[in-house]
Amino acid sequence: MSCKTSKNLPPEERVLLSSEIGEVQNEGAPFKIISLEVIEKTVLKVVVEYSTGNVKHEFKCVGSNMISKSLPPIRSVTLVHNDFNDQPKIKVQKTIYFDLKPLLYNGKAIKLNFSNTSQTLLIEP
Repeated sequence: MSCKTSKNLPPEERVLLSSEIGEVQNEGAPFKIISLEVIEKTVLKVVVEYSTGNVKHEFKCVGSNMISKSLPPIRSVTLVHNDFNDQPKIKVQKTIYFDLKPLLYNGKAIKLNFSNTSQTLLIEP
């Protein structure tokens, strides 16, 4: 069983989660990134697949405090999955949207290097 979502939900129909700057102790429960793309300049659309039972899972987008000195600068980012000790029964796919503005460098363009995948995305406000 999998959850199907529309390719591009209108902004009023999606939940936009805030990204944050901080340190990640671990990436949490296992999950797979199906796709990762920037839409609307500073909105990250992520399709993930994970195993679930009957507990609501939480995902976070956490950017490192450290930024590499390059043009544009590069920030490491980790997607974190908290399953709240759920007992997995089925695999689902879910589309998640994150506001990337908190990860910008002084409001200017930045490359985000995702540790969960080899993908790097350029964010231009």
